Amino acid sequence: MPKRHRAFIFDDDEVVRMLLVDICESAGWETYAYESPAASPMYQAGEVRWDNRDDCIDVIIADVRMPDVNGVDFLWSAQVKQLDIAHCAVVSGYWTASMEEQARQIGFTIFHKPFQVQDIRRWLDGCRVPAPGSARSARDPDASDAERAGTESER
Repeated sequence: MPKRHRAFIFDDDEVVRMLLVDICESAGWETYAYESPAASPMYQAGEVRWDNRDDCIDVIIADVRMPDVNGVDFLWSAQVKQLDIAHCAVVSGYWTASMEEQARQIGFTIFHKPFQVQDIRRWLDGCRVPAPGSARSARDPDASDAERAGTESER
């Protein structure tokens, strides 16, 4: 049986967090949800870490405004530490123009609260294909030959 895609969700609003869990799970994703990054195994001793590199995280959806950390800063830190997260999205009902521009420049997908369920589902469907050149595409048995070749040529 092929490995299910894995999604991590970070939102301090329980209603939104549970809605995102329902969306992901109904689409067949293995889903982990936390009220903040600090409550997750990704955040240890005050910094972003993911020690088990064999268990990749395909998608992270994070709220921008959480009590312990800004979602954009958290995701940027995960990317800087090269945690092999193929797709990141940030959601907020409180976007400022500068925050939204920063998130877009980094390459994150932006969702405005209240978001449409079908928009999240459509994004998740697009996330099923590993980004060419990612470590995930090299180990994914469902990845195309072109995706695996792209990863191998970068080594």
